[in-house]
Amino acid sequence: MKVKNFVILVLCLLFTSPAIAQEDQAKVDSLQELLVNAKDTARLEILRLLFIEYIYVDYQKAKGYLEEERELLDKLDRPDLFARFKNEEGIYYSVISENETALATFEEAKGLYQTLGNQERVSALLNNMSNCQRRMGRYPEALELQMQSLKIKEELQVDMDKLCASYWNIGNITGDIGNYTESNVWYRKAEVYYDSAGLEYDLAQVRYNIGLNLEELDSLDQALPLFEQAMEYYEANNFYNSLAGGLDNIGEIYYKQGRYDKAQSFLERSLEISEVNGEKSLIGLTKRRLGLVYLEQGKLRQAETYIKDAIDIAQGTKTRKNMINDYKALAQVHQAQGRLNLALDEFMTYDSLKSVVWSEENMEKLNELEIKYQTEKKEKELALQEKQIAVLEKETATVRLQRFGLIAGILLLGLIFGALYYLQRQKIRRQIQEKEKLDAELEFKRKELTSFTLQLSHKNEILEDLKDKIKALKANAPDTRQYNRLINTIDINIKDDTNWENFKRRFEEVHKDFNKNIKMAYPKITSNELRLMALLKMNLSSKEIATLLNISQEGVKKARQRLRKKLALQPQMPLEDVVYSF
Repeated sequence: MKVKNFVILVLCLLFTSPAIAQEDQAKVDSLQELLVNAKDTARLEILRLLFIEYIYVDYQKAKGYLEEERELLDKLDRPDLFARFKNEEGIYYSVISENETALATFEEAKGLYQTLGNQERVSALLNNMSNCQRRMGRYPEALELQMQSLKIKEELQVDMDKLCASYWNIGNITGDIGNYTESNVWYRKAEVYYDSAGLEYDLAQVRYNIGLNLEELDSLDQALPLFEQAMEYYEANNFYNSLAGGLDNIGEIYYKQGRYDKAQSFLERSLEISEVNGEKSLIGLTKRRLGLVYLEQGKLRQAETYIKDAIDIAQGTKTRKNMINDYKALAQVHQAQGRLNLALDEFMTYDSLKSVVWSEENMEKLNELEIKYQTEKKEKELALQEKQIAVLEKETATVRLQRFGLIAGILLLGLIFGALYYLQRQKIRRQIQEKEKLDAELEFKRKELTSFTLQLSHKNEILEDLKDKIKALKANAPDTRQYNRLINTIDINIKDDTNWENFKRRFEEVHKDFNKNIKMAYPKITSNELRLMALLKMNLSSKEIATLLNISQEGVKKARQRLRKKLALQPQMPLEDVVYSF
């Protein structure tokens, strides 16, 4: 092959290589054929393309190409190519779940690109670093890096597909902290563009993520079709990691629906694929979910083995979010085995880890970062408007000079209208800023209240279940003193008035004068009925209300009936409509 033709073919491959790795055998064969005679930078480019083709399909083959790249770079004085190599190396470590090493490698690449003055690549490295922090459960750090990346992209006025990558990742992080509705707002921004641009892979991926959020919102019937559509695309294109993840989530949906045999089938297939091609953290997630399926099927030994494997993987990959749920699952298994002391210890470990990851400080920091981004964006828009106004004023001044006879009148009118416009604009700006500040504070308090209430409900539910198991064991035990001490400890925790005082304080911050207005309208309302109405205002289910009030669901139903009677409601009028009106 002539040198000229060889160079042309390499350049064509460079500019037509897809952003997502696919095992297109014809392309791989062509690249490997070119590699035989290629040298120096031409060989380096072919090795990079082969790395891209294999990294998400067969990371071991990708590693071989990466190592050969490094050997070539040692002979070349090319800082730009070395910076690019460090990014590829970071991607490799990410795929094999060595997140700390990946983070350090991306940081090194970012420093190299900053020295080279390449801000677009700096933005890409910030995105990669954010993904590492996210996988390790460091959500405030992940969101801050993602916002920095988005800010650079907006300043550079990059293409829409690059902006959508940031929308996508911000959606990931807000979904991780439980803001599933807000997460889907970010995903939908990207979805609109991918659909209009005909980007099938990206569209499949972002709709898959929307399905994950719908699953968390218990909209399982809406989530399942999105997963199934994505599976067809992944399988047809050999996206093994994505396929394994999708099968895992379909298995989780069947688990939530109580269809344990189907859940087991999908999860086992996911595990089979991910153990060959997938990342370690996905293997751990699937093992935990399989363990929970076995728990429901009464296969307690298998359940314990799988969940302990999941904990080992989470500790190795430092994925704290997975570790939290792993300890919760192991507590459930040991509870079912009657090993209540172990179950209580593991529940306490779960609760402690969750408090660290989902602390109020972290939640506040996450919300502050997003508010900061929105504020800076509005300030830029206002600065642009001011610049446009300055241009218009300059043009107006030129016209005044050309038409001297009208200068006095135009100048006077311009000053008057300019002053009025400026004053009005300042007033509107202050009003907008005050409203945004109040809205942001209220939204944070609302999220804080929801998070606190659900954590309190979940804690009481687990403790009640533990208490029932202990009572069952106590009935057949010759010595009940130890069981009584455990039961008393659990009762004290459940009935702790401090929890209700904290709830009441947070509730009043979000729904000001709620209790006062109800008492004015219905003076005979009791404190217990006010508590029930507050929980209804939170849109909680009967099961969650029963757990929080430490009564049965039948007790909740009777309490609702008594409350309807006291409020003198007509049969066709929903109780919730009255509660929401306050």
